[in-house]
Amino acid sequence: MTASRSLGLVGFTLLAVLLSEFLPRLAAFSTDRLIHAGVAGVFWLVLGLFGWGAVYRPRGLGEWIPALCALYLGSWVPDWDLVFGIGFHRNPLSHSVLPLLLFAWAVGFQPRLVFPFALGLASHLFWDIVFFGNLTWISGRRADLAWLWVNLGLALVGGAVLGRERRWESRI
Repeated sequence: MTASRSLGLVGFTLLAVLLSEFLPRLAAFSTDRLIHAGVAGVFWLVLGLFGWGAVYRPRGLGEWIPALCALYLGSWVPDWDLVFGIGFHRNPLSHSVLPLLLFAWAVGFQPRLVFPFALGLASHLFWDIVFFGNLTWISGRRADLAWLWVNLGLALVGGAVLGRERRWESRI
């Protein structure tokens, strides 16, 4: 795992959490953030009980901390539409697989970061399916749910595919 990107992710997560506690616009969502993070943790535990995702399991404390930060960020990123004012809450752009693609690229497709982020994102979308599911720009409850379910599936599959260990072979 690239140490500088992992440390950067940990630092960014800590900064985001600290800022969110002190900026009034963000502080209102701290309870919701904790709920989403808890659901993400349950997702990871359930996968672990069934033995799924063992390939992506962090090894040692040096990999667990960045992985948990990625899980936390993945569960929180869809709500950044509130922070950055991207239209209204539950914007289809932020509640899609797009944040996963951007994150995977930003961390260099590291398996032990991409997969936890994907689980966090998928858990957030699942939570929105169960309790709200009212997206902006998409009219109708069925269309909202279809969007969220499709993107939840894409996040899980995308996390597994984008986070795969890659072996580079030189063919000379």
